Amino acid sequence: MSEISEKKKWTFLATSGAIALSKVFGFARDLLVAAFYGTGLVADSFNYAYLFTGNLFILFGGLNGPFHSATVTAFGRQSKPNVLAILFWSFAPLALLAFFAWLALSFGLAASFSPLLLENLKLMLPVLACTGLMGALFGVLCSRGNLWLPSLSPLLSSIATICVLLFGREQLGDLTLAWGILFGTFLQVLLHLFFAWREDLSSSLPNKFFAWLQGREEGVFFSLCSGPVCSAALLVA
Repeated sequence: MSEISEKKKWTFLATSGAIALSKVFGFARDLLVAAFYGTGLVADSFNYAYLFTGNLFILFGGLNGPFHSATVTAFGRQSKPNVLAILFWSFAPLALLAFFAWLALSFGLAASFSPLLLENLKLMLPVLACTGLMGALFGVLCSRGNLWLPSLSPLLSSIATICVLLFGREQLGDLTLAWGILFGTFLQVLLHLFFAWREDLSSSLPNKFFAWLQGREEGVFFSLCSGPVCSAALLVA
């Protein structure tokens, strides 16, 4: 009993510490953005682009979001769910949506937008593509008792943005903030994929490709996530 209590205590301290660090670094990031850019075309263009990418990433791909909840539900129904299939279904629809959004922006369907806003949007569309994947990875790790890493995730994004602001602002120009968000997103995905690989993903690889798409838990996951995907499509449209 004491060993279980110690494990719960460590989990509580690690998770709460990760959340506190994320808030501190997020505040520091916002102070740096205000100091470097204040209010103006660059900041406004980034903020509007972030509404269609970063906000969707937080809303649909964050903790307790629909993809996270759907993954936890799929894990609850099967002792050994096919993680590869869950990650595939979480990534493919929104990646396709991001691709069509890029085509629309590239071929003049948003001609009324300012050029800088268009550049920010196109650069940050991969964040939208990773939304479902990130939420599913949160669900995989939380289902296996790893709560501290998902809580640390916003910290990675803040650190990436701070580093880009401090060391890459002159090279990246007006798109510095967009690059910071993009690097932070990729850093989160890669780190969570590594831990998911250690927990479950490596055991899914021997399965054939079409077996990914046929399990009952994948049908449950897809049905639960179809609503968020449609909502994201409507918001982008």
